[in-house]
Amino acid sequence: IARHIITALASNIESAAMRRATSAPATSSAAAYGHLLRGMSLLRSYGPDVNDQARDCFLEAIRLDPASGLARAYLALAEAIIGGYCTAQPGVLVRARDIALEAVALPPHEAQCHRILGLILLMLAMRGEPEAGLVLADRAVGLNPLHPVWYHFDRAEILFAGQRYGEAVAALSSLPRKDAWHFARLAAACAMIGDGERAARYVEEGR
Repeated sequence: IARHIITALASNIESAAMRRATSAPATSSAAAYGHLLRGMSLLRSYGPDVNDQARDCFLEAIRLDPASGLARAYLALAEAIIGGYCTAQPGVLVRARDIALEAVALPPHEAQCHRILGLILLMLAMRGEPEAGLVLADRAVGLNPLHPVWYHFDRAEILFAGQRYGEAVAALSSLPRKDAWHFARLAAACAMIGDGERAARYVEEGR
């Protein structure tokens, strides 16, 4: 019960911090700000081509206000998402990283830019430097002990990439709520350590 309460509080605090990004104009152009908000809304929705539409909104926001770091950061995130997150081609993620670095340089006080840069660096870490990624993930947990539950999933993904399957199972098992993707990853990790019976059970739960 305590863990569920803490998780809910931490998630609500983080969500509130994210909402503050839309509480006041982050650009000098009202039109650019409108495109930024529309792009952010599209990026958090589901539907055909919404991510491509979001990218177009961010590009227009940058055209209208080249100094908008937040628009650049979300453009970087859109590029990474369209590319397939951590499965994107290395060149796509490198470009997204470079755009996010530009965003961080423009408004150093904007936390969202740093958050998005961190996400893209995590995706890069999962493409070939799992041990370096794990060090950073553990540092993040140490800095934010009341972290949201998705920290466990990101950490599990890094452990899986590093072939530390038993530890990946432990990290995924820490999730209080699991969807089909989580059960699929649990099944794969259990299969890799030779626990076929447990893997089959997770497959059925995922279905």
